[in-house]
Amino acid sequence: MIQKNPRADSRGFRRRTMNELVDSKSATGIEKTQTIFLEGQNMIKDAVNAGVELKSVYATEKILLERLQLGGGVNQYLTRNKTLKDWVSKQAVQSDGIICAVAKKPIICETESADKLPVTVVLDRIMEPWTAGVLLKTARGIGCARFATTKGCCNLWDPVVLTASEGSHFHMAIETNLSWNKLSECIDDNCMVVLASARQIVWKGLQKAEKNFLEDLEENIKKGDECLEENLLQECSPGYTRGSIFPVTNFTEVDFSDKNHIILIVSDDTLKVSKQKLKFLQENNAVLVSIPMVTGISKLNPVVAGVVLMYKIQNQLVSIKP
Repeated sequence: MIQKNPRADSRGFRRRTMNELVDSKSATGIEKTQTIFLEGQNMIKDAVNAGVELKSVYATEKILLERLQLGGGVNQYLTRNKTLKDWVSKQAVQSDGIICAVAKKPIICETESADKLPVTVVLDRIMEPWTAGVLLKTARGIGCARFATTKGCCNLWDPVVLTASEGSHFHMAIETNLSWNKLSECIDDNCMVVLASARQIVWKGLQKAEKNFLEDLEENIKKGDECLEENLLQECSPGYTRGSIFPVTNFTEVDFSDKNHIILIVSDDTLKVSKQKLKFLQENNAVLVSIPMVTGISKLNPVVAGVVLMYKIQNQLVSIKP
């Protein structure tokens, strides 16, 4: 049933609306209420078609609500243009009016399917929403089984991410804000960890971080006893050596075909490498994949490295399918 007014002139309605919209747009609110914000008729239709449950729909014109043909279990409100204009992006402000919705956050479970590739794409501290959305859309497009983010990434349910991904959120198993320890639990036998890199400074930075880590380790060992030495060495990877253990490989030379699962990490290559990340890469014998660039180009968007590697993986895995 469409409710006309309490429009924006009702103070109680404004308060309830603001609380619901704030919770569905902020990362903290999404976690607390398990709701998400959808804007624009196409996004709302995609969500409904994918089985996402709507809680409330707000529109400036009755025809916008009628087009959705929603059932009676969804709160539908008509309100003023100026009330909704501040809540949606410019792209959602159309000539025939504004429509947005608050929906329950979908939980998509990973399923075994012949169409799914044994690939998990992990975004590491990617803070630009459009970049995250494009990478998610690409992961869905090539058939990756899972998508995840580490702590420090943008809000994956941000409307900009939802728009850029074109509804991919509603069709993929997604986990957010994972710690490196939690990600380690996803590693099984014959799993390959790949770090996508677009420039040499990334692996040079990793090697420097690794060198500092090992120097600190050896210094602590010199100061401690045999028990301390044993405990510290256990914190390192089984392949611990005094030299670097990170193989750097051109993306054209990596063989993905004989692995049970592949974890592809796409990072913001301008940020410092944390000790937790370094430890994760060491323990899982990560392969650092480089993408050559001509002289004069210092940095590529993480989208480039991520998309190139995803399609390279797809090409190899699909070619070996019976």
